[in-house]
Amino acid sequence: MHSVFPSPRMANGSPVANAIRDAINRPSDSIPPYTSVIGATPDANATAGEASSTDPQNTAEGDLQERLDDAGTRKRARNSAADALTHAEIAAYFHLPRRAAATRLQICVTILKRRCRELGIRQWPFRKVRAIERLMAQPPHSRVEAERLETLRERRLELVGDPNIRLPDLLSK
Repeated sequence: MHSVFPSPRMANGSPVANAIRDAINRPSDSIPPYTSVIGATPDANATAGEASSTDPQNTAEGDLQERLDDAGTRKRARNSAADALTHAEIAAYFHLPRRAAATRLQICVTILKRRCRELGIRQWPFRKVRAIERLMAQPPHSRVEAERLETLRERRLELVGDPNIRLPDLLSK
């Protein structure tokens, strides 16, 4: 017959074998209640193994209730620094790619994207700003081009104010 133990040494009373054998053969009523394992103290009226029904802090139900919002879905921990970001603070970084802006703001890209959606910014306007700045970088050769340069500066300010403006609409004004 094949032995459960891999070696005869374990079968002859090694501490590991004895612990396994004892755990298998232990009656279920000798196992300590769950509350004593996690450190919760039961009420005087509660039976052993039951947590306090009056103190929601001692129950797993109470912990779960604290993590649920009104709709019954789980709440996520919020980054209060990111929640305090205003449109103007974020707009100061529109000239950078989204990842570089998030690094400078000391938040992750996902949180920056979420805050932008909350503020109504659908897309990060870096490419639009770069396109206007490229047009502005061309030196004006005439008075008409100097006026066009001034118009581009105004359009860039409009873009910072409302980054959801389409670039063709912005340049055709």
